[in-house]
Amino acid sequence: MSTPDPGTWLLDRIDARERALTSQIEQIREQIEELTGHLRDLDQDLDHLRITRKTLLVLAAEPIRHRCRHRLPCSPITPPTSTFSPS
Repeated sequence: MSTPDPGTWLLDRIDARERALTSQIEQIREQIEELTGHLRDLDQDLDHLRITRKTLLVLAAEPIRHRCRHRLPCSPITPPTSTFSPS
């Protein structure tokens, strides 16, 4: 039997470590892509909620003219007040 060449053994170890690191890097990049997509979706949902809130506030501040009769001034719709009182 011949003794293994220490240079070859060391290069083989380096190659194995490089393959392992490359695999980990690819896995983490895939996770980052997945998380980035999820973050983009959440940001879009948040933007839609903000737009909805802004639109509702604008609409709530405007008087409703199409329901006014007899040319009387319209007053804006206000949310009903609750008459429920817990016992």
